[in-house]
Amino acid sequence: MKKTKVIRIVMILIVLVFIVLSNIFSFVYIALIEPQGIYKTYQFETYDGKHEFITMPHKGTDVATMEYRFELFQNENPEYKGTKLYRTFGRNPLKYWRWYEFVTHNRYKYPFKESGKVI
Repeated sequence: MKKTKVIRIVMILIVLVFIVLSNIFSFVYIALIEPQGIYKTYQFETYDGKHEFITMPHKGTDVATMEYRFELFQNENPEYKGTKLYRTFGRNPLKYWRWYEFVTHNRYKYPFKESGKVI
């Protein structure tokens, strides 16, 4: 009885350590193995899809740049004052090496909507 309990605890610890290390060293996987690698793009758009912005972190267009440009867009187009941006990319919980990013990165704090659909 005790031996199986110890084995179970050890197995759970191994899985947890694997998940934690996967999140810490995920940049290696992303850079070397993932299809889009470090060149991944993220699309955001307004509720009606009339304004879209694609962030490319590898080229320096990040969430802060997007927010600044969207503010300029709102100043030029007063009908969009108070409009929110939505991310058009989801979170894939099976990509456990990105869990840390899902929780901590600003790009995932925007509400989700499917690309091209009007809310």
